[in-house]
Amino acid sequence: MKKNAIVLAIICYIVMMACHETVKTKNEVTSQDSCITDSIGRDNFLKANASLSKVISLTKGTLSVTLHVGDFKTYSSTLLSKEIADKAMVLASQILNSKEFQDEVNNLDFAYKNHCTSCGGKRESRKERIEGKTVLDSLYRNAEVTLDLTIQAGRCGGALGATCPNTRHISSNYKSISCDMGNLPIELAYAVHICHEFAHTVGYCHTDHKDDVAEKIGWIAYYIAVKMNTKPSNG
Repeated sequence: MKKNAIVLAIICYIVMMACHETVKTKNEVTSQDSCITDSIGRDNFLKANASLSKVISLTKGTLSVTLHVGDFKTYSSTLLSKEIADKAMVLASQILNSKEFQDEVNNLDFAYKNHCTSCGGKRESRKERIEGKTVLDSLYRNAEVTLDLTIQAGRCGGALGATCPNTRHISSNYKSISCDMGNLPIELAYAVHICHEFAHTVGYCHTDHKDDVAEKIGWIAYYIAVKMNTKPSNG
């Protein structure tokens, strides 16, 4: 009898875990191009790019793009609202259009394998590097950009979101974003996330999260957002 009870308990545990995984799949964006939490990478990037520690004025750069919300879908009214998404788009546009952001990206270069055409698509690896100017040309290719947004619950420590390259649809995990950037108001944290995902929409995939266009754009946006949250803007 005791042996049967143990076997039954094991079976119940397996079933419970299987159900848990199913729920997670429905409520969390997961894909090979998902944007993972990487606070260590952010900190290392700041050490290597000391200019990001300087006081920010948000002076406007020479390039400009304005992001707008298109279709908006949320799986729960308790998650990020359309109003917050609209505010985030304004903040993301402000970050992207700042001289500081454009100068930082312009000073970088990246592995050629960042180029891709679709999720899981074949990438061509070349020795030449992608210049920062090339990345900027991609980001500001269009003066007005409308992005479709989907908000799911996610979980702390999970993927922040996912966007297939050369598409305008961004899926985001609310809890993942709010936990990863808990020091920022949610509209500013979401704006940073949008900047990162915007790099995917113009044709860049993740590499091995090193020498990575989308990651570094997200990190630059993050440090600018931190300073926006603590310093008055005069730009």
